[in-house]
Amino acid sequence: TWPQRPCLVLGNEATGVSPLVLEASERRVSIPMCGVKESFNVAVAFGIAAHHAARALAPAEDKAAHHAR
Repeated sequence: TWPQRPCLVLGNEATGVSPLVLEASERRVSIPMCGVKESFNVAVAFGIAAHHAARALAPAEDKAAHHAR
């Protein structure tokens, strides 16, 4: 489950997120990938994470409308 007010922190490919920020984080997530790519562009990664957060935090009626499409 997602916290009610999530904060998405993304790092760059070379150095990632600082150890201090990682230590303060409640959880860490990764996005599974297929194929030969090593990582997503940070904008693509944020879009994927934000989409999942928005769906998880949406009221039940919004989720029902989404599934009805």
